[in-house]
Amino acid sequence: MAYAFALDYTCSILGGYATGTVTLDCTYLTGGRTYQVVGYQVTVNATAGTLWLQGRFYDPDYGYVDVTTPSLVGFSYCGTPTNGYLPTSGQVRVTGVNAAGAIAVGEFTPVDCSQYQLSYTDGANNASGTYNW
Repeated sequence: MAYAFALDYTCSILGGYATGTVTLDCTYLTGGRTYQVVGYQVTVNATAGTLWLQGRFYDPDYGYVDVTTPSLVGFSYCGTPTNGYLPTSGQVRVTGVNAAGAIAVGEFTPVDCSQYQLSYTDGANNASGTYNW
C-alpha cells in the first residue's frame, strides 16, 4: 500500500477576521487502483463573508467529480440562534463524469435566509426545487 499526501494552508488575520486557503492534493494507491483528490481548495474570507471551492475527486471505478463555485458563496447573519449564519448568495456546482463518460451536474444555489435551490441534470433527466432551511 502506498500513498502520497500534501497539504498547504495559509491563514492571515485582517482586522480581527480570518482569511485562509487550504489546498489539498492526495493520491492513494491500493489493489492496483489509484484514488485522488486533485487541486482541492477552500478559500474563506470572513471579512467579506464568502466561500470559494474547487477541486476534483477521482475514483478509478466510478469516474470523477469536480466541485466549483461559479460565483462566490456569500453568508449572511439570519437573525436567530437556530439559523445563525447561512449561505444567502452564490452557487456550488458538482459535475460528475462516470467511467463510461456520462456527465451529471448538480447545483446548490442559496436564495436567502429562508430558502435554497437544488438542481440536477444528466442530459436525459432534470430535477430542481426550492427548499426551506
